[in-house]
Amino acid sequence: MIRRIRNYIRTRGVGIRWSPYARRPQAPHEQPPVDAHATFQAGPQEEWTYRGGRLYLNNAEIEEYTDPAHPDIPAWCHLIDALHAYRDWAFTRGVPHFRRMAFAINGAQEKILKQMRRLYELQIGGMTLTLGDGTVLLNNVNIRALLAMYHVRPTNKARKFLEGMRSKLALILCHHNDSPQVSRVARVVQDLYDEIGRSLTRETIDALRLSDGRGVASRPMV
Repeated sequence: MIRRIRNYIRTRGVGIRWSPYARRPQAPHEQPPVDAHATFQAGPQEEWTYRGGRLYLNNAEIEEYTDPAHPDIPAWCHLIDALHAYRDWAFTRGVPHFRRMAFAINGAQEKILKQMRRLYELQIGGMTLTLGDGTVLLNNVNIRALLAMYHVRPTNKARKFLEGMRSKLALILCHHNDSPQVSRVARVVQDLYDEIGRSLTRETIDALRLSDGRGVASRPMV
């Protein structure tokens, strides 16, 4: 995945640049006039508009589709291409205030590319580790969110899940010297491995209930 991100940034990075001095071609006369919001119907379920200096996709600001807490590389790649098409359409149709609109589009594309550069995804041993802006996902599971939940309610089920996550992190650390990619994230993985270990020293509420006599171990049905 990291190679895919690099290739996309390399091939599309030049494509997002636009010169305000480019010559606008004449728009065909048979096309309908552009409305006040520069509405561009890119597809059956994809409508772009530009209102009040901001870009909207299906009446939602574009920032709602680029939340770094929920990285989606395929969707982000599509957004960059769609914005490129929107800018080309607006340029061809002679949209009023096109220069401001083009700068807004360029800014949105650069922001998405910046987030893609910050995202690091590592695949090893059938596992996927994704790092980005403080978020650590292991097989699409947010480990820090899981730790926070365990601190609030440390159950046996959550403990077993954390133990499984810790074993997977240990497997990644075993490849520390085998791959340069693993070496780059080894410190983050080690810190997370140690953090889980410290959390597992806390006794679960299930064990506390049994020790206090408030819980009774279930017996198998005959």
